[in-house]
Amino acid sequence: MIFVLHTSSTNKNGFKALIAAEFSDVKIELVKNFEMDISNKTTEFLKMNHIGKIPVVETPDDPIFESNAIARY
Repeated sequence: MIFVLHTSSTNKNGFKALIAAEFSDVKIELVKNFEMDISNKTTEFLKMNHIGKIPVVETPDDPIFESNAIARY
């Protein structure tokens, strides 16, 4: 199973999620062409995180936001 991470490629909190995934042998991929203040303002993104903050990871259960919650998951 591959999780999808919504974040910019330079976001430090996104790196936290990627590092946790690497240590846990979880496959995670970044959303292509994510642009801060554009991609996170779309209706689709706001359904996952009403605040519009990044990072957000799509899981089989529900989307999870906030880097510490993602790392814990």
